[in-house]
Amino acid sequence: MKALKAEDLRAFTQALFLGTVFDRFLLREAEFRTFCTFTVNGAAEVRWYSEEELESERVEEYTSWEKLKPLCFGLIRGKRTPLSFRLDMKLAPGDAEKLCASVHPGKRDDSGGFYLNLRFEDGALTVISAAAQNIFPPDRATEHAWDEWVQEFFRHHGLAFRER
Repeated sequence: MKALKAEDLRAFTQALFLGTVFDRFLLREAEFRTFCTFTVNGAAEVRWYSEEELESERVEEYTSWEKLKPLCFGLIRGKRTPLSFRLDMKLAPGDAEKLCASVHPGKRDDSGGFYLNLRFEDGALTVISAAAQNIFPPDRATEHAWDEWVQEFFRHHGLAFRER
């Protein structure tokens, strides 16, 4: 688990809300505090989709950030900065499997998920990376690989950060 602080808040929030950088993540939950508090539950309602949509759109447990981003951006868009917001995101299953395979080739994915928790408060944006395991791991290699993946992901997309 690593706590990182965005060095350039404007660049980070533009990448988050206007770019496609985070589109491969799933949104578990979001909260935006402006003139009131808005909460978004990203759990997918599979009953809403037709059978064809379930197959063609690869509906996951949670909704993609790509789908929810316009709605979330609409909640904070305006002349005033939000008081705070938080986003709890999960790496999509296909990307999680690739990450696990890179750490333990040939083993099945025993991860409980890879998470990014973004918190904007008091003019600062903090990102906490966390890895969950379904079984007790013999080492912390998967967790360390996730932390390194997140930092490389940010560097690759030109998002400056520092460890908190």
